[in-house]
Amino acid sequence: MVYGVFANYDRPLLSPSKNQQGSTSNPVDYVDILFEWQSKLLEITENIQNEHFAKLNKRFNSKAEPRKFNQGDFVIQQRDSTGFSGKPNARWIGPYLVMERRSNDPTHPVLDLMNLTDMTIKEAAADDCRHFNTSWFEDDTMIPELTKIAAQDLDEYVVLNILGHKPSGETRTTPLSKYYFLVQWEGFSEPTWEPYQGVKNLEPLDVYSQKHPGLKIPISLS
Repeated sequence: MVYGVFANYDRPLLSPSKNQQGSTSNPVDYVDILFEWQSKLLEITENIQNEHFAKLNKRFNSKAEPRKFNQGDFVIQQRDSTGFSGKPNARWIGPYLVMERRSNDPTHPVLDLMNLTDMTIKEAAADDCRHFNTSWFEDDTMIPELTKIAAQDLDEYVVLNILGHKPSGETRTTPLSKYYFLVQWEGFSEPTWEPYQGVKNLEPLDVYSQKHPGLKIPISLS
């Protein structure tokens, strides 16, 4: 934006910088350098924060008893143990649903956790998990609300409904791997066609299969 009466219209938005050889780089290279340094600063910030919290955990948990989790609990998992990368302040992701707690090693138990967004099961060390308090959620809306939270942490999107399928017809004549389903997404007005492999473990597809028994879609939920 230009303010005042006099303005220099030949002046660039970014002043070109000089590299170590003294030659001048163009504004595109200059912006690329800024992004590169921003990424480095974020990485340094995340490392410093992780070191800080590691010291706090060591101080407060040095004499703590092993954490106890039961089937049906909701937990969050430490991001560093999942392999996900993200914002420096996103240290925990989830929530996940505890499906089973293996006590074969009482000092380091393993949990089977269900991802609420796609119903997949994964293993996690109990030492890397914390209880997720669900007391402020209403019982009838708790699962949908927790699914939204989990989807945001995992950079995923929530499927609201399945609206249609192709090839069309109420009787399936080809393998399900050849089918596409019209998906209505949370927060988006336009539905998209998704392959069966992408929606096969989702509750909305179970609901859709009950309305279209001729498709013979396996039910994933008991």
